Amino acid sequence: MTAVNRTTRRVELTVAGVLVGLGVLGGINGLTGVLEGYWVWNIVLMLAGVAGFIRLVFGLLERPMPGLASMLNSYCRSCAKKKLSGLGLAAEFDRLEFKGGRVKVLEQLLEPGKAAA
Repeated sequence: MTAVNRTTRRVELTVAGVLVGLGVLGGINGLTGVLEGYWVWNIVLMLAGVAGFIRLVFGLLERPMPGLASMLNSYCRSCAKKKLSGLGLAAEFDRLEFKGGRVKVLEQLLEPGKAAA
């Protein structure tokens, strides 16, 4: 599960880097107007507007907002199911918790001969 957590961490950092980069570009464009007239920039602004509208609607409806963590949780679930099934441990899936795009083992298996503390 460590590999899955590493992958989700990389995805989070990449998305954060892209968003920071877009924010910096937006700031530069606001001050200098250097990106005016580029159709790609218009698409980026349109997508940002759509994302803001979706967040507004979910906020007004008081629903959980879909986001990166939700998508990463789904990714973690599918990877964990595949890996556990491949190891013949599909029944152990219920011992995993998926939160914030990370996999966490809720309880460890006891080693033979050791009692629970």
